[in-house]
Amino acid sequence: MAILPQAAVAFTSAVALTGVCSGAVFAHSSSSLHKPVYAFVVNSDTPTGQHGSLAMVDTASNQTVKVFKDGLGENPESVAVSPNGETAYVASFGDVTHAQVPQIVTALNAETGKILATVQVGLQPVQVVLSPDSKHLYVVNSGTVPDPGSIQVIDTTTLTVTATFSGIHNPAGIALSHNGRRAYVTDQSGNSVRVIDTSDGSIINTITLGDADVQPTGIVLSSDGRRAYVAENAAGAVAVIDTNADKVVGNAIRLPGFGMPYGLALTPDNKHLYVTEASSDEVAVVDTATATAKPNTITVGRNPTSVAITPDGESAYVTSASDDSKGVSVINTHTDTVSASLNTGSSPFGIAITH
Repeated sequence: MAILPQAAVAFTSAVALTGVCSGAVFAHSSSSLHKPVYAFVVNSDTPTGQHGSLAMVDTASNQTVKVFKDGLGENPESVAVSPNGETAYVASFGDVTHAQVPQIVTALNAETGKILATVQVGLQPVQVVLSPDSKHLYVVNSGTVPDPGSIQVIDTTTLTVTATFSGIHNPAGIALSHNGRRAYVTDQSGNSVRVIDTSDGSIINTITLGDADVQPTGIVLSSDGRRAYVAENAAGAVAVIDTNADKVVGNAIRLPGFGMPYGLALTPDNKHLYVTEASSDEVAVVDTATATAKPNTITVGRNPTSVAITPDGESAYVTSASDDSKGVSVINTHTDTVSASLNTGSSPFGIAITH
């Protein structure tokens, strides 16, 4: 099992991931043509998660303007926000100090915090992601040792579960094709990426990630959909997949830190990939043209988990689950230095940035 941030410290049979961030969209604060842009950060309050919250950060000032606490489940870890910024969806992993039970996804009004619905899902949900048309929310239930986990689909109109996809063993991350017809899911126990037909949940391909047990976690697609990048947690590397052929391209990209990559995000031009390295409190930067990592890493808060890139490519936002004072690090992507450190609450884990 992969060495993971946060939850696995107390419950090592769990798979925990919110690393793959729910779309990061950002308009620079200097622009008066755009409405305010907010970063939504889920504060998991590990290990029990009894006081988890969702913080709303104004990206123009990097100040927390609202904090929503009511109606969330135990240990919230992942968030997705609708493109219009009106609805937030929060997945709660559960209290890792007790026996695991089915958890919930909370849908709430992103402006007022009013709870729209709570939807029961499977064991230890680690990621939520919206379909390209925002009609469906995909939930990655990582499961436990006796429970292999699943992918569940929530209709965002009725806010009910409409499908459950099985056959993936302890899934950790998901990325959707741009037409929404395929889901690429990291399968930790299977040491692979499963390609799923979202119309019926069937597995149409399995992409094996080498011979070693690499424990894949986060996954992200390039903007043209031709490449998928996969964090190999146990190998300290990133695999590159050709999505046309559904095959691994070349050798895995070795990272300069102490490994355990978790969350990752691409710049809008696809030229650089930012990868959190949870065990060494660093972010690595990969040049995708040469498929090599830059020699210098960026030091952030302890136990970095999720990362999101602004659409102008100017900034990367990184959550660190074990460092409240540096809970969110804002990285200037021109200099690859931290320009701001934000305290959004207890144990920030997942992040989504709205239009």
